[in-house]
Amino acid sequence: MTVAVTADSSWKNLCDSCTTQSCCKSFVGANMLLSEFEQIKDAVGTDTFAKTVLFNQIPTLVIKNKNNSNECTFWDSEKECCSIYENRPFDCKLFPFDIHEIDGKYMWVINSCNPDSKWAWTESMLDSFENDPAFPELLNSLDSYSYPESTKNNLYMVKILRPVNCPKNNSS
Repeated sequence: MTVAVTADSSWKNLCDSCTTQSCCKSFVGANMLLSEFEQIKDAVGTDTFAKTVLFNQIPTLVIKNKNNSNECTFWDSEKECCSIYENRPFDCKLFPFDIHEIDGKYMWVINSCNPDSKWAWTESMLDSFENDPAFPELLNSLDSYSYPESTKNNLYMVKILRPVNCPKNNSS
């Protein structure tokens, strides 16, 4: 019997053999667009969850980690879920996908413990990200979102998927 692998099933199975289990628990806070900051602030009733850091020499809003912890402020350790899931930033929605600048072009990459996986299913995910209403705002902030080629991620293997559909990549 042949079972078709859909984007949904691949997405859900992506982390099954992950040994780091670190999403939301061991990263610098997620980047936020200004509109996302306002949306989260309205949802939680405070702005104390955010701080500004320099990322690629650009002031960038990020979600703070919990005190004396690498966990995101909004990670509920008891329930093992995000307490603002419906209002989470686009940066969180993207994970484990990311954007890296490689040879002067923005590239979609995936951070994975399973670098030898079949990645054809990701195309529909990347298309959905590029068609998300938040994506144009992200494009205007890519320099504060994308990691330079020299950045190494010690937790995951990075697999380059394809160029990001954006003006910088289309104006070669």
